[in-house]
Amino acid sequence: MSEWQGADVFVRALPRVLRAHPDAQLRFFGRGSDIDRVEEIAARTAPGHVVFEGLRPAAETAEWTRGAVAALGAVLPNIGYDFTKPTKIYAAAACGTPVVYAGAGVAAELVEDNGLGAAVDHDADAVAEAMIAALDRRRDPALAEENDRLRRRRADWAAENASLAASGRLAAEWLLQGFAD
Repeated sequence: MSEWQGADVFVRALPRVLRAHPDAQLRFFGRGSDIDRVEEIAARTAPGHVVFEGLRPAAETAEWTRGAVAALGAVLPNIGYDFTKPTKIYAAAACGTPVVYAGAGVAAELVEDNGLGAAVDHDADAVAEAMIAALDRRRDPALAEENDRLRRRRADWAAENASLAASGRLAAEWLLQGFAD
């Protein structure tokens, strides 16, 4: 929760989400320079619905991510970070979990172009709509088979494009290409 991410957008979206899904809850893992401000906004706008887990072992965080309706990621647009690709996008994909990404730039393109979830403006109303859609989709029994298929497809994409094995393969190809020239 760094100041350049603007994670408070998810907390500010939550009151609207709670009108549609009163049992919804946000869980934040990790820390960051903006955590105090995000905690204050949560206490004021959605008391009891935002949990700050702090730092947790990777396996525990992955377990929570795997069970989540969606993973959330944000980068404030137009402040010099539009080139970033937050690692939480890759971690969510590896767990098969869709991402609600608030922001612009290459991360939004990554999410949209690869079917990893929804990329929306860094705006509480747009974020609320995406969060509600994710909750609606997850709770619709008619979509259970499609949701499972999409979960497997996201995890397969991560294995092919964002895993240690994929990085090793790309590095080996690059090195071997240099020796072939």
